[in-house]
Amino acid sequence: MTNPELINPERYRELVALMGKDLPVLLDTFRTHGEEQLVYMRRALAEADAPALAAAAHQLKGSAGNVGAVALSVACSSIEARARAGILESADEEVERICDLHRHTVMELANRLHEAG
Repeated sequence: MTNPELINPERYRELVALMGKDLPVLLDTFRTHGEEQLVYMRRALAEADAPALAAAAHQLKGSAGNVGAVALSVACSSIEARARAGILESADEEVERICDLHRHTVMELANRLHEAG
């Protein structure tokens, strides 16, 4: 499977045009909401709570889609589907990958925002 791009450039351009000077607020909300969902995902794993894991993955998937974070959205969709099916094997590794993707996505969005001035 090929890795999708981290940020969809077309969606990012749409966000810049739509949000204007409020874009930093949206991106900060994406960061903090994502961090919260990652905490919920880890807690769900610790409690072997597949429905809670699916719900948190679904929330993060939606946020990722809103900012054009393609790779993160795809990864969240995958773990959400597995959790909805009650499959938690290797979920801890997937959640750690999602944590890394979220961190890299936040950094990439911050870089793009900084470059735009």
